[in-house]
Amino acid sequence: MNGLIIEGIVGSGKTSLLRHILGYGVFLPRTTLVLTEHETERPLEPLSSANLRQSLELLQHWIKTISRLEVPHSPSPCSDTESQHPLFLIERFHFSHCMDIVSPDRFEEYASVESALAEFSAHIILLTIPRDHILERSIRSTSRNRGVSWRQYLQTLGANESAQAEHYRIQQEGFSELAARTRLPVTVRDTSGMEWENLAKECIEILNNKN
Repeated sequence: MNGLIIEGIVGSGKTSLLRHILGYGVFLPRTTLVLTEHETERPLEPLSSANLRQSLELLQHWIKTISRLEVPHSPSPCSDTESQHPLFLIERFHFSHCMDIVSPDRFEEYASVESALAEFSAHIILLTIPRDHILERSIRSTSRNRGVSWRQYLQTLGANESAQAEHYRIQQEGFSELAARTRLPVTVRDTSGMEWENLAKECIEILNNKN
């Protein structure tokens, strides 16, 4: 099997990219698992209030689910089952948990998750935003598009927009540190151009090249 894990700070385009990848239908003929942050992160939301044990339990639950994916039944002996590897597509996973729960300097706490993902041939797509775009993308835009509870959450990160944006600038630096430390292959892409179609095609190429 193989799959992609999409990581990045708030407003970097994770959900937009996931939707564009699924729009190509590459996952439809295969045994597939698609997980959004509603499954991988929000059961412990806010992550900053969770502990390491809870984090690992949730991630290991999904690791076990991935391990049970099966190659689709081949209709004939001549069918190309090799091209039908099970696929998974995940929004937020151990990078996000590590950032909010234990910090990048304790990334070794997620060694068991890393090992399992390596066996599954996972590839991380890390989306980034230019530092001077974070205030607009991560704070102002999300405040316009999300509800009151989101704006209340932002207040816990800082007393004003500048402080809140700085929180995400620091978090993005932490994601870059994790990208340098992981044993998994990582593709880092700046999303300032919001070219979701092209990025989705690149992600599908990554999947195809791993088959």
